[in-house]
Amino acid sequence: MLSRYSRLFSLLLILVVACRPASRGTEPQPAVPEIPPPIAPTRPLAPRNSWAILPTNQPHNYRSTITSILESGDRPLLVRDSTSIAADFSLTLTRETRGFSYSAILETFLVHGATRASRVPTEVSLPFSLNGHLESNQLTVDSPAKPEENCASQIISAIPVIQRAIVIVPLQLQRDMSWTDSTSAIVCSGSVPVTLIALRNYRVLGETSLGTRQAILLERQDRTLSTGEGAEGQHRIQLKSEGSGQTQLFVDTVTGSLIETTGTNITTLIVTTSGRSQRFVQTSREHITER
Repeated sequence: MLSRYSRLFSLLLILVVACRPASRGTEPQPAVPEIPPPIAPTRPLAPRNSWAILPTNQPHNYRSTITSILESGDRPLLVRDSTSIAADFSLTLTRETRGFSYSAILETFLVHGATRASRVPTEVSLPFSLNGHLESNQLTVDSPAKPEENCASQIISAIPVIQRAIVIVPLQLQRDMSWTDSTSAIVCSGSVPVTLIALRNYRVLGETSLGTRQAILLERQDRTLSTGEGAEGQHRIQLKSEGSGQTQLFVDTVTGSLIETTGTNITTLIVTTSGRSQRFVQTSREHITER
């Protein structure tokens, strides 16, 4: 039973991360929401307290690896399934008068389940190009295709992976400074189109060494929501989920570009089909590194 459901939405839960902005304007604005306690830094921080960011339009290459464990909410540890995803892509951010534009090229997208590994179906050619905009803090995807038309392949599930690597920092940063942003995305859980929303809060922890580079260490607290409805075979399925996540991000001290992230998300999903609802819990961990 769990294996059937995991095929439907294991991709969904590990990709929950989209967001929608809290304020208008080209630059992210300081936030005043209730903020969770900061993540304890795992490495020494330099005494520097402020940074002037000079962004560039240079492309960056990233690799994202995601692992997840799915458990029945009623029988934890007894019924389990696992999934992993690996994606290689390039990303270019361009600062414009009204906001930002981005372009991405997905080079590899590999899904590995409990019983088999599968690349993107052959009808989808790689590399796959994706473009979008961030205007008034609203992140959008320029895609003429409807989600239900793309649910036959797994390619649409790579959109949130790319979105998570799009980190826009203010041009002036100070230690303990915070701001919020968000994005939204429509992806597929099996054949069911699903809307993903995540509210994200950032905090500047300080400067630290990352290998041979100096980096600004940020924390991000996420609250994720998703809803979807569609058909799977002869069954009508409704999906609802809510989760929370915590991520450490390292960005370049000069350009503000993303270098590396490590994050964990715990999501509870309610699946309703044929009038019966079941609850599942998925724990996912993602690591994004610059190649």
